[in-house]
Amino acid sequence: MIVAACTFLAASAQHPMVTLSHNGELSFFTNLGAFEDALTAAEDNDIIYLSEGNFSSQYTDVVITKRIRIVGSGYNSQLLFGIKVNMINNPYENGQMLSFDGVNILKLDFQGPSTVSDHPTNRKNIGLVKITNSFIETLDGVGIAGDELTIEKCYIKDLIPYAVSQNLTIIKNSKILRILNQNYDSSGAYMTLENCNVWGSYYLPTTVISSIIQYPLDSKGIGNKLSKFSGSNGHISLINSLFYSENQFPTNYTISQNNCFYDEREEEFFDEKLESIFNLEESGYFGQDGKVIGIMGGETPFSENPSVPTVDSANSSVKYDAENNKLKVSITVKAD
Repeated sequence: MIVAACTFLAASAQHPMVTLSHNGELSFFTNLGAFEDALTAAEDNDIIYLSEGNFSSQYTDVVITKRIRIVGSGYNSQLLFGIKVNMINNPYENGQMLSFDGVNILKLDFQGPSTVSDHPTNRKNIGLVKITNSFIETLDGVGIAGDELTIEKCYIKDLIPYAVSQNLTIIKNSKILRILNQNYDSSGAYMTLENCNVWGSYYLPTTVISSIIQYPLDSKGIGNKLSKFSGSNGHISLINSLFYSENQFPTNYTISQNNCFYDEREEEFFDEKLESIFNLEESGYFGQDGKVIGIMGGETPFSENPSVPTVDSANSSVKYDAENNKLKVSITVKAD
C-alpha cells in the first residue's frame, strides 16, 4: 500500500496526459510537447506518469539528462519518438536511479562520451538503470547504460550492446528478437540472460540461465542455423537452457554446460506475437527444478499488461486550502 499526499496545480480532461510528480505535488501536461514540458520541469528523483495514448514530439529524439522515473500505463502508452539518455555532466549520487516502467518506446539510446576511454566513467555517472514491463523497438547502448542495468518483463525487438565488458547487465523474464552486432569491444556480450526467449544473437552472452537462444546472427542480423555465435576468448556459463545446436558455440570460448538441450527440428521457439509456437512442456524440456525452461515456463513470464495500481477511495480525502486556492489530496493506492 502506498499513501501519497498531493497538491494539484492544474488539470485537464484531455488525453493523452503527462503527469509530473515532484515532492508530492502534481502538474499536468496535455499539449503536443507534453512529455518534453514535463521533462524540462522535472528534477532528479521526480516521476513522470503517462496515460494511455500516443505521445508525439516536434523532435525525432528527446534527450534525458536527469535521473527520473517514467511510468506508463502499459503497451498502450506509446512514445512516437526516440529517447536519448546522456548523463555525462550529471554525476551519480547514491540512491538515484533512472527507470522506465510500462511504456512503449520507439528507440531508447544510451549515449556515451566521444572517447572510448571515458566510457567506464560515463557508466558510473549514469549509475543505476532499470527497465520493466516495457516494449522497446530498439534498445541501443547496452553496456554504457549505467554501471548496473536491469531489464525485466520486457519485449525488445533489437538490442544493441556497446562496450559491454565493463558494466553489469542482467536481463530477466524477457523476450528479445535480436541481440545485434555490438558497436565496440570485441570481447563479447558480457550480460546475463535469465528466463529469456531470444530468436537470434550475434554474441553468446556470458551467462545464460533457463533461457532459449535459437539462432546465431551474422553481421547483418540474419539468423543462420549453420553458423556459429561470434566473440573472442572468454568463459561462458550455460545452465538449463535450450539451443538449436551444440555445434553453434564458438570454439574460442571456454564453455561450461549444465542441463542444456538441443533441438534441430524446423520449428521455431519464438514468434513476434509474444507467443511460443513450440510447446516445451509437451516436448519434455524441464530443468532440474522441474520447471520448463524459457520464458513460457518461468514464475513471472512476460506480460504486456503490467500491474496497474488503483485508488482506495475509502481511505483517500480531498480538502480545499482557501488561503492558497489549492486542492490538497491524500491518496491511498493499492496494487491490483
